[in-house]
Amino acid sequence: MIDWRSWLRDPFQKREPRPYRATDYLWRDSVTGVEFGIDQQDYAELLQKAAGQLQGKSPAKRYQVWTSSAFPFGQVDDELLAFHLPYPVPQTSQDSRSGQTIETRNRLADFVLLRVGLYYALFHPQEEEWSQLRAELLHIAPTVGELQERVQAIDHFLITGEVAVEWKDRQLSIVKAGAVKIKQYLLESNKIQEIRGASRLLEGISQKQIPQFLLNTLTPESVVYSGGGNILLILPEAQGKPVAKKIENIYREMTGSAQAVAYSATVTWGELDCTHFNGTLAWIEQKKTERQMTMGTDFAASIQMRTRDHSLLSGDLEHPYELSDFQTYLQELQRETRDTAFLLLEDKAICVSCRLREATVFVKRNGIQAQCTACFQKVCSGNQEAEKEFLQEMEVMSKQYRAELGNVQLEVSKDLDAIAGVKGADGQIAIVYGDGNNMGKVVERLESLTQFRYFSVLFDQVTRLATYTTIVERKLQCEVIAVGGDDVLLILPANHALQVARVIGEKFDQALDTYAEQEGMTISFGISIAAAATPFAILFRTASDLLTSAKQVKKQNRETWRGGSIDFQVLRSTALGEGVQEERNLLFQKSAKDRYQNPITVYQLMRPYSFPQAQLMEAWIDELQKTVGSRSILYHMRDVVQNLSVEEAKLHYYYYMLTDRESNKQRQKVHQWLESHPIAGMENDLLYYRKQQHDAEEGMQLYSPWHDLVELWSVLKGGVQDEA
Repeated sequence: MIDWRSWLRDPFQKREPRPYRATDYLWRDSVTGVEFGIDQQDYAELLQKAAGQLQGKSPAKRYQVWTSSAFPFGQVDDELLAFHLPYPVPQTSQDSRSGQTIETRNRLADFVLLRVGLYYALFHPQEEEWSQLRAELLHIAPTVGELQERVQAIDHFLITGEVAVEWKDRQLSIVKAGAVKIKQYLLESNKIQEIRGASRLLEGISQKQIPQFLLNTLTPESVVYSGGGNILLILPEAQGKPVAKKIENIYREMTGSAQAVAYSATVTWGELDCTHFNGTLAWIEQKKTERQMTMGTDFAASIQMRTRDHSLLSGDLEHPYELSDFQTYLQELQRETRDTAFLLLEDKAICVSCRLREATVFVKRNGIQAQCTACFQKVCSGNQEAEKEFLQEMEVMSKQYRAELGNVQLEVSKDLDAIAGVKGADGQIAIVYGDGNNMGKVVERLESLTQFRYFSVLFDQVTRLATYTTIVERKLQCEVIAVGGDDVLLILPANHALQVARVIGEKFDQALDTYAEQEGMTISFGISIAAAATPFAILFRTASDLLTSAKQVKKQNRETWRGGSIDFQVLRSTALGEGVQEERNLLFQKSAKDRYQNPITVYQLMRPYSFPQAQLMEAWIDELQKTVGSRSILYHMRDVVQNLSVEEAKLHYYYYMLTDRESNKQRQKVHQWLESHPIAGMENDLLYYRKQQHDAEEGMQLYSPWHDLVELWSVLKGGVQDEA
């Protein structure tokens, strides 16, 4: 078993399983499958503390206690830890490992909050009775008199997945919603304030606006999960469609251009039992997709009638800008002879930020700027004060994980040039885009609402904690565009990007490790690097292609790689080509034959990497820097691989690097260091590496590290512009 307290205290530290004891309270995690344990007396005392904290509190206060921490990673008090215990009653499904029966259990917070949400959805009590009833249901073991039979039926369903016959036809609504094309919305502009504002708007909608709407009109326990752009609600039958419509309207009104789709389905309680659950949720997802396809793309046009009401444009933030009008804007353009290419017609202007939509707001900001509703909303929401609050949240979460991180104070990035100006970045920024591997298959295995809720909370908190602590530990000048669910999107100084992505990935993988032969959930990253002035559309597209590449290689090596993967590329041109993989196949892959005419495929790039491989490549660069002339050796070997045949290149390597001459001393050092630090799963073949096993029909596959090392040197140690 893995000690549960120890795992929560530091989920990024690998722990050795210990034998079971007679005094252990044991359970299997319902999502990761890890076998956890805690002393039975410790469990009983924590459970009693949880019950005690609920006494005498109002429904709102009790709800706040249950949701005060999404997940208590780090150094937390027992009072907070208590609400994240496993529920006392196990699920009925059991199996045996190592001669010990381990029962799967739900998290206490998920169980109680879903009990309340399901009761409201199934029995839709009157408002006047709900307050008192809700307060009682928020107890661990509620007592509700003549209504106890209903509560027992819900508890039985949450434990076993079974619905009693008399309740099978009871109806409720399931609302499934999600933001559409989030990354495109985030990256319409190159201005950091607008990128930041777009991120904070989306975060506010899922974490504040929608829960507040439900609190005012229904009950907040209706939320099964809300984060990472996805929402799942359980509601009374009559409320499903109005709430779905309201969610779509919230996105319209708050963002101006970010599109969301919400679908409400009326189902019977029986259709959510353990035999029908996956099919029902898959059907709702399909209907949501169909609705998205019928909504069209002209989203902005549907809100034009609201754009003249400027009080809507700044949300809950104080309006910081003085507005002007189109005629004044036009006069200023003519007076200062500015470029008028942004004028569409005589009475219209195009947004100076996104250059996609008609300008409806004219702001006195560095002169007068014409902006569309959506971009102006981003400007208002991305101010420095709002970002300071976000950075404080990062610092608080990091401090809870490790107390000494509370002394770090992060600075708000003024612009992209500030990020690119970090020492060693050499004027370059990196877009780091991370996403979980095979998450679709993980979701398909979820068998209940409690597992869905736990899955959402666990992954969201692991991703946030891994990202936030890595940034705080390095005191990085950077921009967190989006983080949540299994999704990460960052702007970093180029020289920090590879290491930061790797460390975040290693933390994510370790926190979700199964501590068994079967691999747990993992994450992969794509990193695009370029000058700060490079359009975000190009940077993000490249990062997306690289992420796809990293995921594909992880999938191909799933039997030998444990953990995620990472791919990177430095953009030398802003021209949009056919894609990363097509370019690599054309420029960095060639077919050859050995002396016996057997086929050989030569890959002049080692990437994508596993995380250990990425760390090894970083170590190579650090070591090579200590050897005089090693950079010229890298360039020379890169050209040899590119221009000579395999046999010629190996012969040249032997002569150039290994012959016993005084001039070769430094080269021999390079060779000896590379020889003594092998790549896992690969065999060193002088100038190349080859896989330890290969398909005889496909022939031998050789991989060259020299192009990677040249580019990594430029990225990790600066000098990208000089090398370009």
